[in-house]
Amino acid sequence: MQDCLRERINALGGDVAVATPRDALELLLATQLPFPLYPAPRDTPWARADEQEPIFGISEFIAAHPAHAANDRAALLRDVQAHYYAPTEELRGQVEFRLQRFTPFLEGSDDYIEWAGGDDFDSAYLAEITGHATPEFLFIGFSEGYPNHHFVCVADAGELNPPVYSTDHEQYLSDITRRGSLREWLASFMTPAELLQRVNDALDRDNPPSV
Repeated sequence: MQDCLRERINALGGDVAVATPRDALELLLATQLPFPLYPAPRDTPWARADEQEPIFGISEFIAAHPAHAANDRAALLRDVQAHYYAPTEELRGQVEFRLQRFTPFLEGSDDYIEWAGGDDFDSAYLAEITGHATPEFLFIGFSEGYPNHHFVCVADAGELNPPVYSTDHEQYLSDITRRGSLREWLASFMTPAELLQRVNDALDRDNPPSV
């Protein structure tokens, strides 16, 4: 499992600074993922995954690119990767990998003071969803779109592949969705190679080779 997580992080453009992390907490604390994480399209009742734009606005980027007009597929794909896998403040539906501990139930912590010891949170609901009534959270991803926050519970991070959850700023920790395991969460984002494959396949569908 450790190797699977490391390989996926590497494929997403990241790095793990510790050779053999003991658990997910050590792995996450040692992880650098400097590039945006783009959720892979999924099949829906109204469109198959391969019919959807993989990143918001990418169709316009490709249509306006000189390499597209020149039918230079290799140059176009290189520039797609360079453009989309670089730090950006442009909103494209991406998730930013960033670690932040949140300790509203930990007596004496700044969060405990700011959040009145977690009185604003429903411990029974937290226990129902996460298995922990007064958890310490480790946020691992942030987005400007829904859902805004992705996290693990520190108590679970002693495992190698803990559950990942998400919540939105409008219903902060009062409406929580389980996103699968850490491995599944990482797999839900496109690697550069996976994005380029989707772009290449879409270009092939739009411009089938002449017989």
